[in-house]
Amino acid sequence: MQMRIRFAAIAIAVAAGSGVQAQNLIVNGSFEKPAVPVGDFTTYATGSTFTGWKVVGARGNVGVTSNQFVARGFNMPAQSGSQWIDLSGTADLTNVGVQQTVATTPGVKYILNFSVGNVFDDSGPFGTSSRVDVFLNGMLATSAISFLGDNANMAWESFSFEFVAASAKTTVTFMDADPQGDQICGLDSVSLRAAAD
Repeated sequence: MQMRIRFAAIAIAVAAGSGVQAQNLIVNGSFEKPAVPVGDFTTYATGSTFTGWKVVGARGNVGVTSNQFVARGFNMPAQSGSQWIDLSGTADLTNVGVQQTVATTPGVKYILNFSVGNVFDDSGPFGTSSRVDVFLNGMLATSAISFLGDNANMAWESFSFEFVAASAKTTVTFMDADPQGDQICGLDSVSLRAAAD
């Protein structure tokens, strides 16, 4: 009996000191739902919703995309999982994006992590950079620009942003801020967690 209690105490101590990461408040942050056809994409128009997200901004659409999607000879894998989202959709318009509202505690610091996907296409419609503007409760919080990628593959760059919640709910919005006509603006691996003390 004493041996069992001692093992239980050790297990609790290990768990407490293991730096367990806070829960991700974002639903479907890797855009895995709903599943899209392998090698293809599914578009969602402004005003529509899909698992966890609402499409917002100018009239247009976004495209949840398979990690096996290939366009104009460019491979476009996901940063994590098997899907990602193209904020430029098929209309290739700027100021279209997705948003999600989560419960937050006023005065608590949070860390928002996400990845931006870019194709470096200096002679074609994909452009040479991808810019995503991030809004918190309707206010511009940060802009993330990636110049990564090569003439064959989309590449992902990770970004992190810290903020202190001002209210019991925080709306996080990711908007395509590429020039009009730029056909790729990738987003993947979105997480929002309370910062460790």
